[in-house]
Amino acid sequence: MKLSIRHFAWAPLLIAAVAISYGLVESFQGEPCPEERSGWMAGRLIAVAFALYFFAGYWFVVARRYVAMTILTLWAWHLLILSPFLATKCSEQRSLDQLRQVAGFGFWDFVIATALVAIASSFALFLRYRMVNGSPLPDRRTFLRISVAGATVVSVVLAAGVYWIVPLLREAYSTFGAALPAPTLVLLDTYQYWTVLPLACVVGFLYVRMRDQYSEGQLQIALNGAVGLIILLNVASSTFLFSALAPVKTMCGCV
Repeated sequence: MKLSIRHFAWAPLLIAAVAISYGLVESFQGEPCPEERSGWMAGRLIAVAFALYFFAGYWFVVARRYVAMTILTLWAWHLLILSPFLATKCSEQRSLDQLRQVAGFGFWDFVIATALVAIASSFALFLRYRMVNGSPLPDRRTFLRISVAGATVVSVVLAAGVYWIVPLLREAYSTFGAALPAPTLVLLDTYQYWTVLPLACVVGFLYVRMRDQYSEGQLQIALNGAVGLIILLNVASSTFLFSALAPVKTMCGCV
């Protein structure tokens, strides 16, 4: 195989994958204590997932399969946010269990909601860059409206979830006496402003719904804007998850 400049330009991805793989081999040489084994194994599995991501990402980019890389990166971002709560110590796991008992919801409820957003976003990204680009102008305009409408629904559900969950979290963590880190404090102080997100989406939906005429360039810009909105919703959902659960990592001992 003849190496091109792309192979060398994206070599850092391959180097990162090899480095993580080497670290995994080293980490398996030591055994954790029995009560920490589940968190230790989860950490190893997450590291394996990131190593595979960098290996796959290298070949995807070299082969110019940027859509696949984009979708992989979306999932890698969510895994990065989830990783501190997947690889938990025994006391942290008990804190998560106690949170479910007090608040009525727990970590896996957040994971399911985040996964649903990521699945819908991956499907939309695939359609945008694999199916829509070669479609007639009316079909692309229809896809734009559907995308913005879907993003609006997700944003409304997300904002409603924030309004419902944050007061329960405030009460639960006050019961635990947990030290609240900065992300959680910001969430508690600003969650009332999350209505800005669905309002902005509604304005965007009304705009694309009422506008019938686009030039080729204008439609491409609008479609890229819809993709940006989808990515923003993924960032917002994962940021909310991390901010809501961050005190679990700062609690001292078992609750």
